[in-house]
Amino acid sequence: MADLRFEQEEMAVWLHQMLGWMPSKRLLTQLDGLTEGWAAALALILMNPALKDEQALASQLTRYSLTQRHIFDYFAQEVFEQQSEPLKAFLLDTCALDWLNPDVCTVLTGKPNAPLLLSRLAADSLFIVPLSETEPLYRYHHLFAQYLRQQLELADRLRYLHQHRRAAEWHTAHDNFVEAVTHALASQDLDFAAQLIESRAWEALTSRGEISTIMNWLTCFTDDVLKGRPRLCLYFSRALYLSGDIERSQHFLQFATETLREVESTIPQRQALQTIAFNYQATLAAYRGDLESGLHWIKQAIMQQQTVDALDRVRIANTNAFIHYLIGDVPTARSAYQAALEQAEQIHHHYLMLDAHYYLAQLDLLAGKLDAVEARCQGILTGYDAKIGPLSALMLPLAAVYYQRNRIVEAEATLRDAIALARRANIPDLLCFAHLTLANILLAQGKFTEAEASMVQAQSYARGFHSPMMTSLIGAAEAYLALCLGQLEAGTAWAVAYRMTKDAGFCRDYEDLTLARIWLAQGESDQALSFLEQLITRAEAGGRLATAISAQFLQALAYQAKGAVQAALEALEPVLRHAASDGIIRLFLDAGLPARRLLRLAVEHHIAADYAAYLLNVAAQNETAHHPANTLTEREIEVLGYMAAGASNQAIAARLVVSLGTVKSHIHHIMNKLEAQNRTEAVSKARSLHILAD
Repeated sequence: MADLRFEQEEMAVWLHQMLGWMPSKRLLTQLDGLTEGWAAALALILMNPALKDEQALASQLTRYSLTQRHIFDYFAQEVFEQQSEPLKAFLLDTCALDWLNPDVCTVLTGKPNAPLLLSRLAADSLFIVPLSETEPLYRYHHLFAQYLRQQLELADRLRYLHQHRRAAEWHTAHDNFVEAVTHALASQDLDFAAQLIESRAWEALTSRGEISTIMNWLTCFTDDVLKGRPRLCLYFSRALYLSGDIERSQHFLQFATETLREVESTIPQRQALQTIAFNYQATLAAYRGDLESGLHWIKQAIMQQQTVDALDRVRIANTNAFIHYLIGDVPTARSAYQAALEQAEQIHHHYLMLDAHYYLAQLDLLAGKLDAVEARCQGILTGYDAKIGPLSALMLPLAAVYYQRNRIVEAEATLRDAIALARRANIPDLLCFAHLTLANILLAQGKFTEAEASMVQAQSYARGFHSPMMTSLIGAAEAYLALCLGQLEAGTAWAVAYRMTKDAGFCRDYEDLTLARIWLAQGESDQALSFLEQLITRAEAGGRLATAISAQFLQALAYQAKGAVQAALEALEPVLRHAASDGIIRLFLDAGLPARRLLRLAVEHHIAADYAAYLLNVAAQNETAHHPANTLTEREIEVLGYMAAGASNQAIAARLVVSLGTVKSHIHHIMNKLEAQNRTEAVSKARSLHILAD
C-alpha cells in the first residue's frame, strides 16, 4: 500500500490528465485525506461524468454519500465478498476500532485465533495500515473502516453498538481513557460514558491540560443525562472556564447547583459536590471581577473542604490564592500559592503544580525579584522532557524578565514558543496575556504593525471570558500602544473613560501607571505626581515593589518636567539602585528622550552614576541598532517634516525644487523604512521615535 499510494504531486498530475484541469492545493489535500492516495478510490470518485470543473468536484465531495456509493460497491463486490466467512466475521467484529493489536482483537472477536487473522490481513495488505515498525499495531484504511462500520450497523445494529461497548471496556482496563470514552459515546450508552468521564477520564486529561478533548464530548450529552449527574455538569463547567467560555461555564455550574438542591437524597457525595460548586463559583466570580463574592464562596468551600479529596482541596487552595493575587496582596497570595504548590506536589498533579509555579513567578515579578523568577521558570522548563501545554505559562514571566533586562531576542522567542504551545493546548487566557506581552516587545523593536496585530489577537482570546479584569488590562495596553505611536488623543480618550470607572476591587497597577504616563504626555505633571504618590503607598502596602519602583520613576520624570531637578534626582535614586541590583533596563529605555535627560543629570550629580552611565550607553547602542532615523537620509527626514506640516506632494516638490516623481519616491522609501501604511502613520511613528519633534 505504501508503494502504491499516490503522493499529492502524483495525484495532481494524474487528475490533470483525467479531468483536463488542475485541481487546487486545497482540493488535493481534501482528496488525499479522503482516499489516502489510493488510486482506485480516486478513479471511482471520478466516475461522475459531470465533473467539468473544481466546483463540481468540490460539490460532490460535500455530498459524501455520492462519493461513498461507488467506493463502497467496490469494497462489497471486489474485497469483502471475496473473503472467507471467518475473515468476514473478524473484519466486522474489529471495524469499530481506531487501531488494532492482537490483544484487543482477541477480546472483541472472542476467538483465540484473532492474532493469526490479524497477521494474515497485514501480510495480504488488505486495506490495513501498520502503525509501528516494532509492534503488531495497525489500523484499517479510513474508507475501508467506514464501509465495514456501515455494513455492520445496517446488518446488526445491536452488535455494532455492543462492539463499541466492549472496546470501551478494554480501553478502560488499559487506561486509554480518551479511546474508552469515545467508544462509550459511540455505543450510545451515555450513562456509561458519563461514568467513565467522572471516574477516570476527567482527572487524567485535566492533569495533562487536555481540555479540548473534554469539550468535544460535551455536545454528546442531553439535558436528561446531565440533570442526574451534577458532577459531570461541574466538570464541564470547569472545562468551559478553562477554555475561556465563562458564560456557558456559569450555565453548567447553575445546572449542577439546581440539581443538587432538587434531588438531595438521590445524589451520592452531595456535600462534596456542593463544596466543589462553591469553589467553582468563587473562581467564576473572581473572573467577573466580583472579588467580594469570590471571597464569600471560597470561605464556604474552605469551611467544607474536609468533604472533598486531596485534589479538590488543592483546587480550593489555588482559588483562594488566585483571589488574593487579583486583590494585589502579594504576601498573602504567595503564602497561599506556596501551600497550594505543596499540596499539588504531594499528589503529583502536574497541571496544578505548574499553575502554582506560574503565579508564584508572577508574584515575584510584582515584588521586583527578577532573579527568583528566572531561576524558577528556567528550572521548571528544563525539568520537563515533554513540552506539555501548561508549561507555556512559565514562559510568560520568563519572557517578562528577559524583556526588562533588554534581552529582546530571547524574550520574543520565548513568547512565540509559549504561544505555539498554548495554542496547541487551547489555553486562551495564557494566549491573551502572551499576545499582550508580545505587543510590547514588538513595539520596543519598532515593529508597529506587528504590535497592533498582536494586540488584536489578545482581544480575540479575551472575548469569551467576559472578564472586567481582562477588558481593563487590554484597554490600558491599547492606550499605551497609542501613546507610543504618538496618538495622544486616543490615549486621552481612554484616560477619561478609565477615570470614570468605579473602584473595581482588583489590582489595576498597570492601568494606573498607564494613566500617569498619559498625564505626563499631556503635561499634567502635578496631577500625575499626586496620583503616583497614592499609587506608591498602595503598592508598597501590598508588597508590589515593581509597581512602586515604576511609579517612583514616573515621579522623577514628572519632577523633571516641572524643572524640579533636585526632587527628580531624589525620586530617581532608589529606582536606579534597585534597577542596578536587578539588572532592569527597559524601564528606562521605553521612556525615551526624557529618561535619557534624567540619566545624564544623575551622572552629573553622582547619583548611582555608574549604572546611569551604563544605561545611557545601552540606550545609545539600542538607538543605533534599531532606530529608523539611522536609515533615513537627510532629504527623507526633510520630506517627513513637510508631511507632518500637512503639505501635499505637489507642495513638497515645489519647496524642494524637485519633480513630483522624486517626492513620491522619497515618500515610498520613508513608508518602507518606518513600516507605515500611510502618511499619517509615518508621521506618528516618526514622532514617537523622536525623529520629528512633537
